[in-house]
Formats: sequence, structure tokens, C-alpha cells
Amino acid sequence: MKRYVINTKLTDGLEWMNNRPIFVNMSGGKDSTATGLHLKEKGVKFTPVFADTGWEHPDTYKYIEEVLQPTFGKFVVVRNEKYFKEDTTWKGGMEQAIKYNGFFPRGQMKYCTTQLKIIPLQRLYCEIFTEI
Repeated sequence: MKRYVINTKLTDGLEWMNNRPIFVNMSGGKDSTATGLHLKEKGVKFTPVFADTGWEHPDTYKYIEEVLQPTFGKFVVVRNEKYFKEDTTWKGGMEQAIKYNGFFPRGQMKYCTTQLKIIPLQRLYCEIFTEI
């Protein structure tokens, strides 16, 4: 079983986070970085998680590796393996999701967030909480 950090001595309104693993989904953007910095400033230990869509800019991966990991610790990386098959000429992740679905995500058909982020995150949490 993989171990995740657990807070046990939080106070000042943060007690509800004690005795449970805390995860922060970090995309490499300003909002998730600010969330991580705020929690760190408050003394909240957490596991950073990155949902890899396969379509991030190379600088995003570099930023996570060179800036965020040294700041927050090793990331758990999740991805929907359904869209990362190696037996295709389509790049893994978003490109394969587009090929599989037959169209680009749009308006009311935003399958990309569900398929490439939410489902892999749900799988991770289900895995973790069946172990606890």
C-alpha cells in the first residue's frame, strides 16, 4: 500500500483535515499553484496530483518538474490509459480521445475534462480509499 501524508496536529479551523490524506490537483497553472502555496503556508501537508492529458505544453511538464516538485514534493501522476495506447500513430491523451470520440470537444460535448481528468482522479481516489 502506498503511503500518503496525513496531518495530525492542524489547528485554527483546519482540524477537519486531520487524520485523512489531503490531495491537491495541480495543473501547473496559477490557481492550483496558489492553492498549494496557501496550504503550505498554513502548514497543511498534502499530496500533489497531476492529471496528464497528454496535451500540455512541454514547458508545463518542465515547470512541474523543476519548480513545483521541489516546492511541494513528488507528484502522483494520473492519466486515462484508455487514451494512451502505443499501437497508434495518434499521440497519447487528447489526440487519441479526439480520434476515439470522432470530434473535438466543444460546448455541451466537453468529454475531455471527464475522460482525461475526472475519471483518472476518481480511479486514484477509489484505489486509495479502498486501501484505508
